[in-house]
Amino acid sequence: MHKETAKKIQTGIMCGSFNPLHMGHVMIANYMYAFGNLDEVWLIVTPRCPSDKNTEMADAAIRLDILMRFCLRDQRIRPCDIEFRLSPPYYTINTIIALKELYPEREFVLLLGEDNWSNFHYWYRSEQIRKEVPILIYPRKDSKAGDNLPENVRKVNAPLIEISSTFIRNAIKENKDIRSFLPVGEYEYLIDNKIYNK
Repeated sequence: MHKETAKKIQTGIMCGSFNPLHMGHVMIANYMYAFGNLDEVWLIVTPRCPSDKNTEMADAAIRLDILMRFCLRDQRIRPCDIEFRLSPPYYTINTIIALKELYPEREFVLLLGEDNWSNFHYWYRSEQIRKEVPILIYPRKDSKAGDNLPENVRKVNAPLIEISSTFIRNAIKENKDIRSFLPVGEYEYLIDNKIYNK
């Protein structure tokens, strides 16, 4: 009699700078958890995105601290610091390989915005990424993934969420009270610590 193989934990991963974390990130993660057949979603903060060369970036340790403080209230959405243990450049394929080695009991699913999918073929070892993990795409304004998606890639019918970290940073610089766009307590944390309003 064959022993049944244990079902792997379905773990969605969202990689990004989270500069800063905002409710758009949280809402997308929550939607993907609820409608993407996932058991959990990990938000993987990168010390430095290879594509973010000109963006004003808060210190990596501060961005990770924000995720640790404001994600831990929801056990379905968790921060992950794996890239802080890797060597730069922080390519997604390297992160995925490291995660699979560290957590063999999980099946990882890459969560991508439609805008990132449009440029995915330019990503470092993009074809290998598709072979390593399934990909779920969530919609973005002015981006079209198309209907002929490759095997292992699926688009979900998530609502459009138009909040960006750039908007948050600029609003804070202009002394706008935008606490409704951020997880509870994060606005005060950013202001008190002068993260973007120096």
